[in-house]
Amino acid sequence: MAELREDGTPKQAGFFGQLSRADGSNQVSTELSVEADGMLFPLMVPTLSKQELDFLLTNPPDPQKIPEPILMKAMEHAYQRQQQGKSAFWEPGEPQFSVPQE
Repeated sequence: MAELREDGTPKQAGFFGQLSRADGSNQVSTELSVEADGMLFPLMVPTLSKQELDFLLTNPPDPQKIPEPILMKAMEHAYQRQQQGKSAFWEPGEPQFSVPQE
């Protein structure tokens, strides 16, 4: 059975595909979602820098400890997708992105 998000919808491959966590857990992450302003959205979005993405993959997923720049980029990305009539989350059939190098 597919993993589910907090709202009960199935998790997908995410904007970057499966990325290995660097926190020693031997797990992979695809989207790391949080809820803010009544909306559930992914934190791992294509607008993040390499340093921001590394932070998410290195630290335990704790919504209270997400740096504001990461949260703001993720929220803005989610709002833009919703304005286009899309889910905040990556959906099958959409292109995936390369991990940022900078």
